[in-house]
Amino acid sequence: MKEDGSSVNERRKTLQRTISRLVKEIEDSDGSLNVDSSLFSSLKDRVKRDAEDSRICIDILLGISKFNSSHTRRCVLPLLDFFYMKSARMREHVNNFLYEIILNAAEIEPLKNPPPSTQERCHPTENSMHQHLPEMGRQIRQG
Repeated sequence: MKEDGSSVNERRKTLQRTISRLVKEIEDSDGSLNVDSSLFSSLKDRVKRDAEDSRICIDILLGISKFNSSHTRRCVLPLLDFFYMKSARMREHVNNFLYEIILNAAEIEPLKNPPPSTQERCHPTENSMHQHLPEMGRQIRQG
């Protein structure tokens, strides 16, 4: 059964709101995903039940990972990690965009995807990670 454009747009808007609220929850909890929350359970059920919703979910997470905030970019990763580990369908979607996810989350190409301004506060683990990013970027580009 083919859906009309307004139905797909409504599903996308609903998923966008849910994912945005989940990312906000992750931001507020210092980066940890609460898999027991009703909001997360709702998203998990939708992604499990519907292939189109899982594709839309990845699109939305990719969009969020392009924000100019390292903290927000890092908050997308627990969601991607959970779905990647639990769903073959989501693994396929993530694998299709893996380079873009790494590019945005690890900020390995600052000319194309600039890191946030120096005014943003960095966590100690983030500072140590940035010391290794140039080497990681070279390894990824080489193959």
